[in-house]
Amino acid sequence: MNALLLATFSEKDGPKLLLSCSESPDNDCHYTTAVEGRCYGSAPEVKPELVPIVRSACLRALSAEHVGPGGEGKMVFGSKAYTLTYIFKILDRGARGLHRTFALMCMMPDLFPLLTQANFIGAIFRDVATGLKHIAKQVFQKESRRKKLAHMQADHVVSGFTDFKKQRKTTELRTLSELLEQPNLLSDIHARFVWCLHTALTRLTLKLSYHAFNVPVSPYIALPFTKSDMTHARLREMLSSEAFRLLVFHAASGDQVIVTSEDEGTIRKTVKAIAELIPVECRKVVEMSDSYQPSYACNVIGMREGTMEGDLPDGCVWVRIR
Repeated sequence: MNALLLATFSEKDGPKLLLSCSESPDNDCHYTTAVEGRCYGSAPEVKPELVPIVRSACLRALSAEHVGPGGEGKMVFGSKAYTLTYIFKILDRGARGLHRTFALMCMMPDLFPLLTQANFIGAIFRDVATGLKHIAKQVFQKESRRKKLAHMQADHVVSGFTDFKKQRKTTELRTLSELLEQPNLLSDIHARFVWCLHTALTRLTLKLSYHAFNVPVSPYIALPFTKSDMTHARLREMLSSEAFRLLVFHAASGDQVIVTSEDEGTIRKTVKAIAELIPVECRKVVEMSDSYQPSYACNVIGMREGTMEGDLPDGCVWVRIR
């Protein structure tokens, strides 16, 4: 199976799957999306024959003792199915220790494809986790202010010990949508999962196809300087057929495209032209930046010549305009 999953740990049920997104879904999926002839669906359950494998992966991911600073980070494990997981915690006033642990997971039947896309998928997972943590923090602060105000207005303040006993009696925590006060949260996560899974599978297919035919994939493309208007058609005229083919390959397979030049106007025009090669739903564009932004923040970025320092990050192509 090629699937993306969101799971948590429940004191009542143990490892609990919240959402599973895969290609060629069943008819009982809660959310479905078609992209370029492929159909993806998400549901809180998986096929019966996959339940033991998924439950074992959830348990292993959520019981990891250390994955990084603050109990957050990624790791890869597996035997029958290989799993890339990103563990993170969000604030919840009703949870033990005021935190709940979640896992974003990508499961694939083979290790090599998973490792090939690990950096890309891991960056997307980190972006999703950061967004959820930000919303949870806002809700937590709002609830803290509300509780503090209620205590101040009350005739007497409930003792900390009594409040603790009341909290321990609570066995059913709020759903993630309820906790973050986002009724359409799972639908939004489904959309991110579909984009991530489709892009990862497309990248993998394209890379394997290129390597199978011994086509070199260069991370550098030289573009002549011009003051005229720039479109993707103009790009095709200015670049050799091989250079344009490589640019389209990198852009379509999800690699980050970095554009540098001495002229800011040229940078902005070129970034817009390259962005036209990418579907609108998949674009994250920074026309001009004073510093490098990672691939999970944008897939096309423009910077002045000399801003890029050190080695080119993995999964990037550099378009230098001179």
